[in-house]
Amino acid sequence: MHARRPVPALAVFFAAAAIGLTGCSGSSATNSAESSSSAPNPQSSETSKSAAGSDDAVCDVLTSDTALSSTVFSPAIPGMTDLSRVEAQNALLAQIEQPPAGLEAEWATWMDYREFAAANFDSDPGAIVTKFGEPEVTGASEKLVDFYTGTCL
Repeated sequence: MHARRPVPALAVFFAAAAIGLTGCSGSSATNSAESSSSAPNPQSSETSKSAAGSDDAVCDVLTSDTALSSTVFSPAIPGMTDLSRVEAQNALLAQIEQPPAGLEAEWATWMDYREFAAANFDSDPGAIVTKFGEPEVTGASEKLVDFYTGTCL
């Protein structure tokens, strides 16, 4: 029998984050089933048009620089990115005047995380990783990745 080697906690965390961000968490099957249901949409057509307009504006900004936006909803991990990239991504996000429809709370959470990451990038990189592990932040990341890949690309 072989002795088990301990797996560093950060390695487990990064693997879990990568799986969650790539949509392997199984939630896409649930979302597909929900989106294909024949239940009527409670939104009025005017509200839907307004939401689509704000989503289009978000997508226009994000797709204007896909090199930055491709990882803008991923964790800002020191050693895997650098402060100048985090700041450039934050500047890209700052161009968005209205968050995606229905994702206002997630947007606010994610923007707080991005600002926290930039402010602590050099002084406390461990805190950035810890903050990304908070359920609200991870959840916001997942929903915004789903929006970006499902609506903008």
